[in-house]
Amino acid sequence: MRPLSLAVMTAVLAIGCVGEPRSRPRTVRRTVSETIGRDLIARAEAIVSRLESGEAAPEHCEYAAASLGGLAAAVPPRAAEAEYLHARVLHACGRADDAERALRRALALSPSNVPALAMAARFARYEGRLDEADRLARRALSIEPSSVDGALELSAVLRERTGTQSLAEAERLLLVALRSSTDRADVHNALAAVYLAQAAWSPQRLELATAACRRGADADPSFGPIHTTWGQVELRKGNATRAGARFQMAMDLDRRALEPRLAFGSLSVALGAYEEARGALEEAIRIAGPRPVRRGLAYDANVYLAVAFRGLERDPEARSVLQRARDIDPERPEAYFHLGQIAAGSGSPAEARENLQSFLERAGDPEARSGALDEARRLLGQVSP
Repeated sequence: MRPLSLAVMTAVLAIGCVGEPRSRPRTVRRTVSETIGRDLIARAEAIVSRLESGEAAPEHCEYAAASLGGLAAAVPPRAAEAEYLHARVLHACGRADDAERALRRALALSPSNVPALAMAARFARYEGRLDEADRLARRALSIEPSSVDGALELSAVLRERTGTQSLAEAERLLLVALRSSTDRADVHNALAAVYLAQAAWSPQRLELATAACRRGADADPSFGPIHTTWGQVELRKGNATRAGARFQMAMDLDRRALEPRLAFGSLSVALGAYEEARGALEEAIRIAGPRPVRRGLAYDANVYLAVAFRGLERDPEARSVLQRARDIDPERPEAYFHLGQIAAGSGSPAEARENLQSFLERAGDPEARSGALDEARRLLGQVSP
């Protein structure tokens, strides 16, 4: 990998090197000329892109975040851009709270900053605040109707809503975006994800999803997420081997991507390949970090890892991982179910009752969880006094 660096532009200004980390990064101490400021922003954009793509090693992440922290002070006319770039670096480093604060500063400086609005929509979506995400993405598109980032974020919100009308709107948005962005693999990927969601009631859409994945891979062979989506399409078709190969390809292309590791790990759990699952899921959890930006994915990775540990007959480790999952999202039911199973099997009836009752209170859709509900009630009958 080539070392990434942001050159020292003047004797008194250094943003820092993202090649070999130094002991302490220097930060911007005063403003610079417009020409130098423009160059600094361009170099910062290059660093951010490399961090987000996984081209930069993970150990460079925190150094880049500290180095870019003072950029806004150096380029007052472009401070909103600088704060937005800082937010992207912090997000790449898994520092969700700090990234949101930088993003709020960017929007306070420039409420009509379309990329910042799109990123704010993404953060809201990650937290499950879909109405807020919808509003922010639509505002971005109202300011700049041709914004591909805005279209991508609104389509992602609509995809999570899953209704036929929402998915049809997402499809229309992305087809319009493709007219001017045929070389954007991320747009092809988003369209493939929409087709995959539509396949729930229209199986022929799987072929459209496959075609969209192929076009995305042709547009950018190094774009890892397209292979994660392609793997999910293959899985829906019943091709577990091809799905696993796609997930592996996505992992090879991006060493910082959580999604393919979660997908590979969950598939391996389903196939009973618990040791392979353990390696992929532990790496996913490491990438997510102690303060995960995408809490839902981090929660899922921990639960699947616990299932893998149980398959390996390592219940103490499974229990520890499940407690971590419960801390990430106390309202989701799965961790309580598995904790109840472990406690019931290890002779801790009071703990089993507490967790199984918590599961039943949060289980939600009885049709989707009928097997787990029956098992929880059976175990609860065994451990009741």
